[in-house]
Amino acid sequence: MWLTVLMTAECYIHVFFPSQSKAICTKQNVSRSYVLMAAAGMILALIYPLNRTVQFRKVCGSYLVTIHASESELLQTLERFHMIANLILAIIVPLSLLIFMTASIVWRLLIRNSEIGATSR
Repeated sequence: MWLTVLMTAECYIHVFFPSQSKAICTKQNVSRSYVLMAAAGMILALIYPLNRTVQFRKVCGSYLVTIHASESELLQTLERFHMIANLILAIIVPLSLLIFMTASIVWRLLIRNSEIGATSR
């Protein structure tokens, strides 16, 4: 999701700040954003090995995998915090940014140009 947000942000910068886009959209900034996305993903995924245990049982010749979550009060609180942080950082923020930037680009390139063309006739 964040990769799509970054590609949309690049288009947004090119549309709204064309003179500064070459200075902002550099390979170094792209590399930084990839590192930041990977680090955030790893931090959000830390809860899984801390709070869960996996057991393999052989049933009728095949393996049955069961995943057990910890029943510790602290880890359950961390699980709730993780769920809310994941909701905000992985769904709400990127979706809001995508909606805003896409609507702005459409307004700038399509709607505004058609309004200017209609008034100049």
